[in-house]
Amino acid sequence: MQAVILAAGASTRFCPLADDVPKCMIPLLGKPILEWTVSSLAKMGIGDIILVTPPAGVNITTPPGCEPKVVVQGKPLGMANALLCAKKFIKEDFFLLHGHHLDIDEFVLSMVKKRQEAEGVLLGEEREKPWEYGVVKLDGDRITNLIEKPQKGKEPGKICVVGIYLLTSEFLPFLEKVKLSHYQFEEALDKWVKVKDIRVVKAQKQPVSLKYPWDLLSFKNYLLEKNPHRISRGAKIGKGVILVGKMIIEEGATIFENAVIKGPVYIGKNVLVGNNALVRDGSVLEENCRIGAFAEVKNSIFLPHSSLGSGFVASSIIGENCRLAHGFVSANRRFDRETVRVKIKREEVDTGLDDLGVIMGEGVQAGIGVGTMPGITIGKGATIGPGTFVFEDVPPGVNYSTEFKSKPKVSRRLHL
Repeated sequence: MQAVILAAGASTRFCPLADDVPKCMIPLLGKPILEWTVSSLAKMGIGDIILVTPPAGVNITTPPGCEPKVVVQGKPLGMANALLCAKKFIKEDFFLLHGHHLDIDEFVLSMVKKRQEAEGVLLGEEREKPWEYGVVKLDGDRITNLIEKPQKGKEPGKICVVGIYLLTSEFLPFLEKVKLSHYQFEEALDKWVKVKDIRVVKAQKQPVSLKYPWDLLSFKNYLLEKNPHRISRGAKIGKGVILVGKMIIEEGATIFENAVIKGPVYIGKNVLVGNNALVRDGSVLEENCRIGAFAEVKNSIFLPHSSLGSGFVASSIIGENCRLAHGFVSANRRFDRETVRVKIKREEVDTGLDDLGVIMGEGVQAGIGVGTMPGITIGKGATIGPGTFVFEDVPPGVNYSTEFKSKPKVSRRLHL
């Protein structure tokens, strides 16, 4: 059994994160997501892996005995083109999946079993908004039609394609005959299911999805649940530190006096957590992050080399190399407690979350006393001036500050 992992696509809906790299290369719990996916396949005995990457390549560590063949997709021309780039290495049945499918081990056995009675297998999941996905029409568990993003109200059912497939090498010549387009793969698959016995396996557990940046919050929850409690002997825990619940604390991490860590939590290599700080409820601090004294971090991700002087960060994603000065506060709930909406490609998307803070790209700097509203995005390299409250998305590279139109009044005391 082989596997083809697609890791070259442009992440257009993932701004302000992953501007320059595939989204599957974002690190979580000390490893790129792609590395977790490769390990998941290896765990199930699938070591013959073909990795389709962008020209810049990817840098991951693979398990012993697993040396993926690397194929470069010169331009992001879609899923079909990426698969055809790997054609020369495909010799037998193969799993086709994306670089973020780190939970593939949950579905391998059921799909392989179903393959014994069919010519191909797709993983499906019942979804409440099927018109936003590829939907399968079924006769029992046999797929008779595949419709990409059908008109609302006219979808043939609620079972949607997840993006994990078990295919035969016979599908490749079929794919080549379909005209190049954005939906070339889906069109070929639709034609294939009409002439072959292709079955669906309905996921018994919700597969992870990485369509939008806030999906990283559910990803880190998945990894925190799957990985065992571990505190490195090389971590330094100060006097009076309170550790509660499951957590991973890596080599070189330092937790200063009287800090409180409430799991599940991940604290990466060489992270510093200051005196009396509180890190809790699913927070992930990647390597070389700094959390200042008296700061509170809840259910948030800090990507490598970022720092928070003091303040409150909740349900947020802070990109690499960000600097948040003292008094930074991310609001994470609306007054009306409705779900938070985020602008993606100029359109508002309902996240389905009533608890979401700021999503911040790489290299952002925020001065003292900065506040952000729920669902705000701040682009790569932006600077937020001191005392500024951010009520709108900030584009990359912008200097964003509150404009002070009047000078402060100075009162002078008379000496009589």
